[in-house]
Amino acid sequence: MVFLNLTKHFNRWLGPFLLRNGLKARYRLGGGVIRDSARMDIMLCIPLAQKLISLEVHDECQQAVTNGRVEASWKESLFGRSRKTSDGQHETTARAAAAAAATPATIRLQVLEKYLRPALVNNEQWSNVRTWQFHNRLLKWARTELLMAKHGPELRAALDAFPALRQSPQLTGSRRLQGKFSQMITAAAGQLPFDKPKTTKKDDNKLPSTATLTKALGMHRWSSDRKDIGASHQEMARIAQLLRDGKLMELRGKSLAFVHAAPDQDLSNLSLEEILEVAGGHVTFCGPFNALCEEADVYQLWTKEYIEALGEYLLKRTASFGGETVVLDVGAGDGLLAQSLRRYFDNGPQLQQQQQQQRKVKTGRGSRRSGPVQPLKQPLRQYSKIPSVVATDDGSWSISRKATVEQLSVEESIARYAADDANAEQQVIVICSWMPMNEDWTAMLRKGGVDEYILIGECDDGQCGDNWETWGNLHFRPDVAEQELADAMASDDDDDDDDDDTKGDKLVAETAVLYQADGYERKDLDDLVPFQLSRFDCAVSKFGKTVSFRKGH
Repeated sequence: MVFLNLTKHFNRWLGPFLLRNGLKARYRLGGGVIRDSARMDIMLCIPLAQKLISLEVHDECQQAVTNGRVEASWKESLFGRSRKTSDGQHETTARAAAAAAATPATIRLQVLEKYLRPALVNNEQWSNVRTWQFHNRLLKWARTELLMAKHGPELRAALDAFPALRQSPQLTGSRRLQGKFSQMITAAAGQLPFDKPKTTKKDDNKLPSTATLTKALGMHRWSSDRKDIGASHQEMARIAQLLRDGKLMELRGKSLAFVHAAPDQDLSNLSLEEILEVAGGHVTFCGPFNALCEEADVYQLWTKEYIEALGEYLLKRTASFGGETVVLDVGAGDGLLAQSLRRYFDNGPQLQQQQQQQRKVKTGRGSRRSGPVQPLKQPLRQYSKIPSVVATDDGSWSISRKATVEQLSVEESIARYAADDANAEQQVIVICSWMPMNEDWTAMLRKGGVDEYILIGECDDGQCGDNWETWGNLHFRPDVAEQELADAMASDDDDDDDDDDTKGDKLVAETAVLYQADGYERKDLDDLVPFQLSRFDCAVSKFGKTVSFRKGH
């Protein structure tokens, strides 16, 4: 028994120890600059430390919720150490006072803080945050752990109450959600009740409606069609004001923000959630929907209405073209988007026709008579042609496939389906959902001569593609971005910042973006936005969009 207890305490110490020192080494080896490198992370045992922490958090969460309290950390047990809360009480005293009123969610947050805080801010100083502030892989993991700890119970209740949601083909069969090991490390809700995929009929698993998701996940008051990054920046600025010499730095045309503070600034009065938010974790305005996306590793949650709206747009584009149309979904991942569009093309127009048939109108008790046709909100549209849909992916992300996907890279896909010498009677429309961050595929699409490409995800200043090469945001052109950063670090004069903004706006007006130089025109498909649910959408802002780039004629 003594050996088991010692082993248990050792395991609880090992994860935070490995993570803390791995992050420090990562920062020093990079000379104070964090560049994305999965290989270096593995060499420094960072992923291993994350798994150990997740396992221990899961195990202790179960015990803490059952007992109604959180056990003291190993430092508190051995040395009697504890940090002070905002009201001056020691954490152990405050925890004991609040134990009787603690909810499962607050208990899980306490457990998570117990493990993550020693790893991320061991000295309770801002210098600790600087070692991982721009480590995107670490932030992604910490964001998932916190959102599941905070909203996991709500998410589980929603999945129990709405079977249609957990039967969504985008969630069933997911390696992350169905894998036994992944279920073990779910830090908040335990084993999430997702159904296994059904294969008896093609329509067994249907996409959820936007209304179902809104009701199930409590998004009634969320922003439905407006992007507002200023709300998140205001929250970061509020937290920065709690720090001595803390300042919110806004770059790239104020679309990118981070906090700068004195290295020895004390953080003991900030919660773990506030620390992650001020470090760029984007957790404050999130809810069960974001926890679902993080746990399922979904960037775009398809809905019935979104597929119908996108399918309707593609049918119109097909009808306006004299020849055949090929819709090419590149980087298709599991292939579900292409499959859903095929099903809509097979069934959508027929369903409209059935709804448009004449009906009998009841008048009075038990009497019937012929009445006028009840018109639909949208008239019947006859489509003589429907496009063919092809999904391709090179498999580099190892995403489990749920539909037919040809194993082709983007370049190979364009060479096969949209070569320059392609038949003039064929139109090629490319779809790309959540192009990898800091990569640009659109130059290959334009060079291949595609008639149109549609990008789904965050645009202009988000995490899809290259914000300069893909979207034409001049603030992210390398030379402009480097100069802006140098100016921001060299001067704290607000008036100078305003002058820089004016210069930047003038450059934007005078510079031709790459897609325009290649003869393509941009059109935002705003009608799709209310039905589009993206991973980083939150209560105060809608980040996801669908944007078309069409070749000029």
